[in-house]
Amino acid sequence: MSISFEVILATYNGELHLRKQLNSILSQIQNGVVIIHDDGSSDGTNKIISEYADKYKCIRVIKGPAQGNAKENFGFLLEKTSSPYVLFSDQDDIWENNKIERLIKMITFYEGVYGEEKPLLLHSDLSLINENDYEFSSSFWRYQNLNPEWGDDFNNLLAQNVVTGCTMIINRALINLTLPIPKEAIMHDYWLALTASGLGHIKYLDEALVKYRQHDSNVVGAKSFNLRYILYKTLQIVSQREIMRENQNQSSIQAWIFSHRYPESHVSKIALKYSRLPKMSKMRRIITISKNRFNKIGIVRNFAWYFLV
Repeated sequence: MSISFEVILATYNGELHLRKQLNSILSQIQNGVVIIHDDGSSDGTNKIISEYADKYKCIRVIKGPAQGNAKENFGFLLEKTSSPYVLFSDQDDIWENNKIERLIKMITFYEGVYGEEKPLLLHSDLSLINENDYEFSSSFWRYQNLNPEWGDDFNNLLAQNVVTGCTMIINRALINLTLPIPKEAIMHDYWLALTASGLGHIKYLDEALVKYRQHDSNVVGAKSFNLRYILYKTLQIVSQREIMRENQNQSSIQAWIFSHRYPESHVSKIALKYSRLPKMSKMRRIITISKNRFNKIGIVRNFAWYFLV
């Protein structure tokens, strides 16, 4: 594989599993580069980074102030890239040994279809592992009842993101459009997905190419979307109305920023209409959601989205 690419890795207090993740990337890196920025770790993370950087010439360590969170850290790293393709890495997962090759082949194929100037984002499924590397689910999408086809439907994506950052590969056309990632974005992967869906394309690979570690310190974790979880959420849903409303407010602000960042795009008016949902009456909001397909995935999610927010 002679195509150049970069893997950006954001770290923070990740000493426990960082070596396993770096090893899984370095075993398949070939002519790629790993760019790392630590966000002010207080454990042995920086010692591990220095150890690997001394040993592997493909590792580039970016020094700079702490960014404050994963979104800001990945945005900071993305601005330091220059290659045609960029992949995103969390610090505590494990990549399957064919992840990079599969995604590079796929994104170059779609650039052949749509052209290199078309913004592209590709992502895959994940398997779920615990602290001891035990796999307890072979599919994150099934575990959370997610539909990856949602990603290439901008209207639906406004209401619910289905792209997990550590599975993504994006092309330079998308990077040039999205930077800088606005502070109002919910997460870096969500903003990249919205831009790709609205102005380019999102494609998915129905394979688990990342072993996604779940533990107490996860910033974003996976919860099994089974009957037990549904019953629990149904019982809790009224008490969590304020949280749900805050989530809608955040996604509405994100949509407003999108509509003003890309005012000439064909989806700008759609994003603007979504951004106005919190200010609508209950009935008008329900009609707007239904008419414009601002839906979530599944009956329970949509019931809460339509009637309880």
